Amino acid sequence: MRGWDGWWSATCSTGGTSWSSGWAGDLAGAIGLLSTVVEDMGHALGQSDPDTLAARYHLVWCIGESGETVSAMRRLAQLLPDLHAAWGGHDPRVLKARHDLAVYTANRGDLDGAVHQLRALLPDLARVLGEQHPAAVQAWQDLAGYQQRLAAAPAGRAARRPLPMHPAEALVLIRCLLTWDFASDREADACVTALERGTGIKQVGDWILSAPDHVTAEDLVDEIYGP
Repeated sequence: MRGWDGWWSATCSTGGTSWSSGWAGDLAGAIGLLSTVVEDMGHALGQSDPDTLAARYHLVWCIGESGETVSAMRRLAQLLPDLHAAWGGHDPRVLKARHDLAVYTANRGDLDGAVHQLRALLPDLARVLGEQHPAAVQAWQDLAGYQQRLAAAPAGRAARRPLPMHPAEALVLIRCLLTWDFASDREADACVTALERGTGIKQVGDWILSAPDHVTAEDLVDEIYGP
């Protein structure tokens, strides 16, 4: 994924605040600090203030770089309507965010979804920036790469077997586990056992409790059940 201080900062200056890619050396620290900054800026300036939008986007980028693709994807999908409302659908910053979302979608394993997103994006990139702009060229290259991977995939792949537990039930149990909303240790053990049986993941409780603070229960459910 191309970083915040690349094409975004070169073409999408928001004026007031500069976010340094030097934080990339300490992603966990950057994510924690930016999460606080985003919350404070949202309260003080509003979610659609240009500097708040810049901070929110940089937070998404740091989360994506940390490997938490599902969490980054969810946050970027929530951010895009605000970017669109603030700058319009054909603003270069919005186009870059759409491209990044397609890359996250592919990284999550949904190549069909990424191809669909890039096919919709490319005409807008060509119209706004020109077909030879590096952003448009990169999008074409990504599209070609995803199409090649789809073509090379085994034909007639078996559908993923549904898990015994419904995602909504898993979400409730994961939320209980993250907040430790139990009357007793026995109740907590029953929750973990139910999740292990329902998802087929051994030591699922340890996995859930070791997730970073910015990963939500919804993110974990998406990780389990896939695209």
